[in-house]
Amino acid sequence: MTPDHRRVVVIVGGSGPIGDALSKSLVHYEQSVLNLDPASSVATTSLRSTINRLRESPGSASVAIDARDQYALEEVAAELRYLELQVGGLVCMAAVNPPMTGTGDASNLITYPIESWRTELDISLTSAFLSVQTFGSDLI
Repeated sequence: MTPDHRRVVVIVGGSGPIGDALSKSLVHYEQSVLNLDPASSVATTSLRSTINRLRESPGSASVAIDARDQYALEEVAAELRYLELQVGGLVCMAAVNPPMTGTGDASNLITYPIESWRTELDISLTSAFLSVQTFGSDLI
């Protein structure tokens, strides 16, 4: 089966080790990958030029975007459409990974600050919700 180079797998929150491994695996199988993550260390001159590289040849590109920003996600979707690329897959991995200390019992949960809990829920759930709203119609 020949990969369709007009399709891009969007990974939301993929700058960590799991997202990096997933991205490399997909690229190995000649898939184009667009990683959306505010922690992306890749500086880009423009969103369009970054995405256009994926149109020219399979590979991966990263854009520093907070997936809780609906307008930023919609801008990415608009650029993909403008460059005649289609979302062929969506992986939502956005999360906060707080340092866990203790013995593995409930002590971390008992002392965990509510503000941190709300931030984690916002990042994990809102990012997934908005990503599916923005890119999901391309997958149906």
